[in-house]
Amino acid sequence: MYLSCPSCNAPADNVCRFSAMAICPYCNMAYKIDGNSTVTIGYMAIDEKKSEKIHSTLITGNTGLLEDRKFLIAGRIRFSGADGFMDQWCLVYEDSNEIVWLSEADGELSLKEETVQQNLVPHYDQLHCGDQLEVAGKIVAVSQKTSKIFYGAEGEIPFVIEKDTKIDFIHATFGDKEIVIEYSDNDSNDVKVYELRFIDSLEINFDQLLPFDDL
Repeated sequence: MYLSCPSCNAPADNVCRFSAMAICPYCNMAYKIDGNSTVTIGYMAIDEKKSEKIHSTLITGNTGLLEDRKFLIAGRIRFSGADGFMDQWCLVYEDSNEIVWLSEADGELSLKEETVQQNLVPHYDQLHCGDQLEVAGKIVAVSQKTSKIFYGAEGEIPFVIEKDTKIDFIHATFGDKEIVIEYSDNDSNDVKVYELRFIDSLEINFDQLLPFDDL
């Protein structure tokens, strides 16, 4: 199957079968992947010159090992908020094609492991810092509320997101662990619950190391 960017006709060398949206590395236009066709969405590339550059050791397209599992960084999405930028990297494990998200903000990395939520989560506006609720079978306490706007993307991601989409985040803790609940303003029923696991960048063994000047 041959796909091309609908904007500049460059080859769309999509490497992941799950990809629903991609950013063309040649013209920086985003396009939706719909079966055997591609449809232009608009400009959504991350412009490092216009935004705060995050000095990351991660790079889209790189491969490596995390906890002895081979992964590919398929792409990333960036959100902006009052407290700065946050990048979420889409990792695909080679052994299972499982998708996990690695969140990067303020120099910290955390793996987002989606949990199964049986009971209905209260709406974002109904929760306040200090409130307790049951999430994924655990009683957690709300520690932080933030809102961020989708700023841009690169590479490939498994869903289509519109420019300026707002995501509300509830951070809650239980013991020394942290849960994050994400609410999309595009769909009031689109609520996802993740357990965060903070990791050190030294735990990731990359196949391709960045030049020192790029760090």
